[in-house]
Amino acid sequence: RKETSPESPDFKLIEVIIDGDAAVALLRLKGNAGKRVHSGSIIDGWRIKEIRRKSIVVANKEKDWIVAMEKHGSPAAADRQRTKQQDDRTQ
Repeated sequence: RKETSPESPDFKLIEVIIDGDAAVALLRLKGNAGKRVHSGSIIDGWRIKEIRRKSIVVANKEKDWIVAMEKHGSPAAADRQRTKQQDDRTQ
């Protein structure tokens, strides 16, 4: 059985903690379960590529997404999709 990633990440970024070189992100998964992740963690077929102050970059085999931190009391900011090709052009 081949595991496939959803079209877009199905989790929300709740909080980021950065202490020097160490970074941890707190995600809200389906069913309201919380999960702490580090760079390199894999959640539902998405690899945590980078943890930033207010967002994380996640990737599957086909695309990268930037998941912005949720603001309290409002829906999460729109996720932005970046294809691998676009990402390569900016580096």
